[in-house]
Amino acid sequence: ETVLDPFSGSCSSLLAAAMVVPSCKSVGIEIVDDSIVNRKDILQDFETRNLQPPLALIKGDCSDLDIRDQAKRFVGKEGFDVILADPPYGRREKIHQHDVPPLIDLVRCIANDLKLDRPLLNKSTGRLVSFVPNSSNESIHDSLPSADDLSKANLEMTSLTEQPLSETLSRWLVVYQSKM
Repeated sequence: ETVLDPFSGSCSSLLAAAMVVPSCKSVGIEIVDDSIVNRKDILQDFETRNLQPPLALIKGDCSDLDIRDQAKRFVGKEGFDVILADPPYGRREKIHQHDVPPLIDLVRCIANDLKLDRPLLNKSTGRLVSFVPNSSNESIHDSLPSADDLSKANLEMTSLTEQPLSETLSRWLVVYQSKM
């Protein structure tokens, strides 16, 4: 399988993917520079565990079409099999100046790429798996893509599971599948 982590940070999700499926080909995208996330140390972490390292760790913004196209070139096929997303908690799931949670922004990017016939996610078998942080005074549905956004991205939700982290914070695991 090919795996993309659009918010790769320290690449813990890609490390887990390599442990579960040692032959997976992965690519990470992270917006911050090496002073915050040391890509060299990340690659060394894979090496010391005898795991296949990511094909690329791209410095950039996953909402940028050129960055997403660059990520796809590393796997040499149309769309990733899996997108694993664990958006940054420190920003309460918000990016840039918008007030749009990263998962919603990512689904809109998937829809845009599909509309341009440059699919980020495999059209027939692709899966989007994401963690979504949520505090107890918020509805999880406010952080999830709308039915319209999902339809445009050719996705349907297959599961939504809560993992309580504290009395006030949960992390939800949401899985979407490309519609055949």
